[in-house]
Amino acid sequence: SSLGWVLAAMGAAQASADAFRAQLTCADVRSVVLARNLFHASTFLPLALYHLKLSEDCPKFPATISYSIRKGVPRIAHHSLWLLGWAVMLKLFRKRGDRWAQLFATQMISTGVLAVIVCPLGQSTFRNKVHFVASGAYMLDHIMLFRFLDTPRIFKAGFYGGFVALVTALRLLEKKEAELGIAAEGHAQDNDDCAALGSPREQALERLSRTDRNVLRGLEGVVMFAEYGLFSSFVCGMAAGLPRTR
Repeated sequence: SSLGWVLAAMGAAQASADAFRAQLTCADVRSVVLARNLFHASTFLPLALYHLKLSEDCPKFPATISYSIRKGVPRIAHHSLWLLGWAVMLKLFRKRGDRWAQLFATQMISTGVLAVIVCPLGQSTFRNKVHFVASGAYMLDHIMLFRFLDTPRIFKAGFYGGFVALVTALRLLEKKEAELGIAAEGHAQDNDDCAALGSPREQALERLSRTDRNVLRGLEGVVMFAEYGLFSSFVCGMAAGLPRTR
C-alpha cells in the first residue's frame, strides 16, 4: 500500500541518517562547524552588503533573502559562501554517507542551486515560479537534514515556527497586494534613479492610505524575519546534536 511504502521509505531514511552519524569523528564535526559558519556568513554578510548600497542605490526594507541577493556584490558574496558551505557538507556526505544519503545531499544542493542561482528572483514570470517552487522544496529538505544531524528540538522548533510564520505571512501579503493592486516583490522593477523617482512599487505604495502601507510593511517584515529566523535556527543547530568524542 501507499502507506506501507511511505513508512518503509521513512525507515530507510532514518537508518541511513543513523549510520551516517555513527561514523562521524571529531574532525567530521569540525567540518560541520565550518559549514555552519559559512552558511551564517552567506546569510548575513550579503544583507549588510545590500544595505551598504553595493547592488542598488535604494535598498528595500523589509526584503527577503532572495530579493537582496538577486544581483551585484551581495549575490556574489552569497553564492560564494553558500557554495563553499555546501562543498564542505557534500564532501562529508560522500565520505560518511551511504548511497541514499549521498543522493539526498546531491538533490538538496541541486534544488538550492536551482532556486537561488539558476532562477533568482525577478528575472521573469516563469523563473519566479520556478524560484518559489524550488525554494519551498529546499526549505522542506531541511526537515530530512535534521535527521542526519540529530538537531536538538529547540532548533527544530525555531525552524518550524519560522516556516509557519513565513507561509502564513506570504499568503496574507499576496492577498493584500492583489486587493490593492500592488506588484509583488519579485515583480518590482529596478530604477537607476530610484533615489529621486522611487521604484514603480514604491510609487504605488505612496498612493495608498497610511493604514494600508503599514499593513503591507508589517507583513513584509514578518516574511523577512521569519525567513531569516528559520534558516538561522537550522544553521545554529547544525552541529549541536553531533558527537564530539571520537
